[in-house]
Parts: sequence; structure tokens; C-alpha cells
Amino acid sequence: MVLHPDHFVRPYWDTIMIVAVLFSSVTVLLRMGFETEFGDVLRGAQYVDYAVDIYFGSDILLNFFLDFRRIDQATMQHTVILDFPNIAGTYLRGWFLVDFFSTLAFDLIFLTSTLGARQARRG
Repeated sequence: MVLHPDHFVRPYWDTIMIVAVLFSSVTVLLRMGFETEFGDVLRGAQYVDYAVDIYFGSDILLNFFLDFRRIDQATMQHTVILDFPNIAGTYLRGWFLVDFFSTLAFDLIFLTSTLGARQARRG
């Protein structure tokens, strides 16, 4: 199943994505500027941040099924690309790595590796 660019869900998905990116940007700046981890002030934001990470991960999966328009430079005609291999290949060669590395929850990876190192020193 491929989702057409003019499908009614696309604007809602994109709007939620914009809000999620803005939220993530603000919370990252607050954490970096005022705290090393989520403190009492931002404890609730931590769970919303995890939900945003899940949303970003869902967006990565969804991008493999979102068809897109390609412009033919010679004729300036828009062509809607509907076949999965072409969509997936274009996404993998394009924005996939940016999306993947920006979605990784580095705070959870760091926390897990830190806890593992502490347990190794104790044990």
C-alpha cells in the first residue's frame, strides 16, 4: 500500500511532525542549557519526548510507503512515483540516514551504557 501525496491524512501527519520537531528542539535546548538529565521540572516532558521519538520512528517507517512527485526537467511535468522499490530506494539514498540518526534516543543509549559500566565496576 502506498499513500498518495494528496491523501487527506498527509497534512495532519505533517502538522503533527512540525509540532513534534518544535517540541523536541525546545526540550533538547532546555536540557542542554539547564540540566544534564531530565530533572523534576522536566520529568513530564521526558515521557512526551519518548512519545515524540516513537512518532519519529513511525515516520521513518511511513516514509517507505509515501509516494512522491518527481519533476521531469525537460518537460516540467510532475510524475507521481507509486512503485515501492523506487520509493524505498529514493528514501534510502536521500533522507533516511538523517532521519535515522536524528531519531535515535541518544539519552537512552547513554543511560544504558552508563548503567552497564557502573554494574561492571561493582560486579
